[in-house]
Amino acid sequence: MLTVRVVRPSQLDADRLETWRRLQQSAAHLASPFFSPEFALVLDRVRNDVRVAVLQMSCGECGFFAFQQRGRAGRALGYGISDWQGIVASPRLEVSAHELLASCGLAVCRFDHLSEQDAKRLAPRAQRTQSWIIDVGNDFRAYEEGRRTSSPGTFRSMSRKLRTMQRRHEVEFRWNDPDRSAFRTLVEWKSRQYLQTGRRNRFAQPWITGALEELLESDATGCAGVLSTLRLDGELAAVHFGIRSEHLLACWFPAFSSQWGAYSPGLQLFWMMAEASSSKGVSRLDLGKGDERFKQILANSSEPLAEADITIPSVRAAAFRVRSAPLRQARRFVLAHEGLRAAARRTLRGIGRIRQPS
Repeated sequence: MLTVRVVRPSQLDADRLETWRRLQQSAAHLASPFFSPEFALVLDRVRNDVRVAVLQMSCGECGFFAFQQRGRAGRALGYGISDWQGIVASPRLEVSAHELLASCGLAVCRFDHLSEQDAKRLAPRAQRTQSWIIDVGNDFRAYEEGRRTSSPGTFRSMSRKLRTMQRRHEVEFRWNDPDRSAFRTLVEWKSRQYLQTGRRNRFAQPWITGALEELLESDATGCAGVLSTLRLDGELAAVHFGIRSEHLLACWFPAFSSQWGAYSPGLQLFWMMAEASSSKGVSRLDLGKGDERFKQILANSSEPLAEADITIPSVRAAAFRVRSAPLRQARRFVLAHEGLRAAARRTLRGIGRIRQPS
């Protein structure tokens, strides 16, 4: 029998938080910092709709499901910025989609980065995608050789640009830069990029900037901010902000200066991060889902993810499906066809040019 108690993450006592951490550490597929209690606690401080369902089975198995709730409609924790979502629990915990939603007071819950393990038990027919992974293990040279063998032309070009960059400029890489002005520059560059490409500016949402600023200062073992930078002659050329758990870095917000575009500074920064990762205790860099070319160049592994709207029969769920299904189906159709993807991006860039101030 399943019993569920729904509370805010801040209402969990120290013993419950430690159980959450222990369960996360016990399963490889829960390695991402997005599954950590620290991530839930940060979001709880910047949003008023964050909840966590504490799941308890009569046999002793337990788990934690963090989500956002508005009435009977739910979204995965951090929907829109979280790259992994699902239940933190032992694989032995058995719970159906209907049980989970009904116990949380939800008629529907939306996921866009649902773990494969939870997709199997909650939404077996969900649309699958993948998160791209740089898996360096403890041997960067083996990873490097594998990528050079896989894409020799690309890596010859990248190496040539790196040598030219090092010959002409003073190159400085920092794994975790204490200079917070680099983070402010990242926000500025990304905001401009969102504007130019016609996309919604995530940094215009106070809860997102508030969460990132707090995570930037976090040094928690399960969810610590990492601000990596590449400078040429003392000037910022590329910057990336991510969060890490003990052995995994979730790559999150990268940006680079077009002034140094001839050197591919964004790609160079990711390569330097991968090279430095082993010395920092990180064996995997999670690049997230998406069809960006740099992810396919750098990744040597991937993990399955799912997009799913989990519902239980109700008027609210039926109305939700009517509103959301056509849009999601159209998006999937466009993403599945290269020509349509390119046309969509051209349209968004056109919108971006209109939006830019004259």
